[in-house]
Amino acid sequence: MNDEFRILLVDDNPDDRLLIRRALTREFPDLMITEVGDPETLARAIEDGSFDLVITDYGLGFTDGFALLDTLKAQWPECPVILCTGTLSEEIAVEALRKGLDDYVLKDPRRFMRLPAAVRSAIDHARQRAAARAAELRYHELFDGAPVGLIRCLPDGRILAANAAAARLAGFPSVSALLDASVADLCADVDDRARLVGALERGETLQHVEIQGRRRDGELI
Repeated sequence: MNDEFRILLVDDNPDDRLLIRRALTREFPDLMITEVGDPETLARAIEDGSFDLVITDYGLGFTDGFALLDTLKAQWPECPVILCTGTLSEEIAVEALRKGLDDYVLKDPRRFMRLPAAVRSAIDHARQRAAARAAELRYHELFDGAPVGLIRCLPDGRILAANAAAARLAGFPSVSALLDASVADLCADVDDRARLVGALERGETLQHVEIQGRRRDGELI
């Protein structure tokens, strides 16, 4: 994993910030850390910055941990957030995770050493999510923009997705109108489709299969 990333460190205890910085820079020498210990610096960082991960204390003297988590997720929905705090009850931890917290590490000497691993895991998962979103977007761009008609459907005929070319070929005014139809409505002979579905359910691979279709107005294609 590329270890060049930016972290926003929010903690009003300078000694704790120093410990966190030392623990992380030993593991990630290329790490860039922006430290925040007061509300004014935090506001500027949130307004001006763009970070790959946020580490924050829960018991901050100038704001509530949940309020800060809500603010961070509103500003950067995809940015992972880790709580590094002295005490954290199970109820608070569960609520924080429900609000979008990625992980938490206690400032207990025995557990604090887990922080670099938690950071690596959170960054890695965030990058995987970003890659998956990019791949999904690219898939939809290719699917929607294809010059040939494409339809995804379930064996019972319900249409899950279709592109504009498919709607035009089938004589529907829009993709949404086509999605309300059934693939069975597009087949001139329902037995043809039943044979295709049966072959697929038996695990057969179908290629270069032609069947006669029916447009919305009844015209055969």
